[in-house]
Amino acid sequence: MKQKTCMAAKVGAEKAKANSGKNPPKVKRVLWSNCLENLRKKYGVSLDDVAEAAGMTRAGVLVIERGICDPHLRNALAIAGFFGVSVTEIWTQWRGE
Repeated sequence: MKQKTCMAAKVGAEKAKANSGKNPPKVKRVLWSNCLENLRKKYGVSLDDVAEAAGMTRAGVLVIERGICDPHLRNALAIAGFFGVSVTEIWTQWRGE
């Protein structure tokens, strides 16, 4: 099965191609970048555990955790459900900032 690329990555690639002579600033997604890693560390679960529970690939979870892409709503709800928290709680309490 071919893995889907998130829309943010596609748009970023298109912008990078358009600005090929320039050095565009790197943008890190704020909402999910630290939250997922903080939750995983607290509960001692691996990327594979989260991926399996959310019906995603390990790589898909990793791009969310690294702040490359935000999850689709379905995946956000699945991840939050796996940890027994709401999506809002992830954003407000698990940012680690």
